[in-house]
Amino acid sequence: MAKNVKDFGLKQKLIASAIKIYNLVRPHLSHYMLTPMQMHQQNKLKRKQYKSKKLNNDVIVQL
Repeated sequence: MAKNVKDFGLKQKLIASAIKIYNLVRPHLSHYMLTPMQMHQQNKLKRKQYKSKKLNNDVIVQL
């Protein structure tokens, strides 16, 4: 959406709005359906930890 906007000031406002919605309005499953802000403000629930997938270096194509 923001990539089609030519006005830089408007782009900044759109991006700031999207970040605000992501952090303050939209609940996340990985945060027990709390927003990131609510998750950081509470101390009863622990943040979910996910194991990272270990990549085989032989599979990664070197550019």
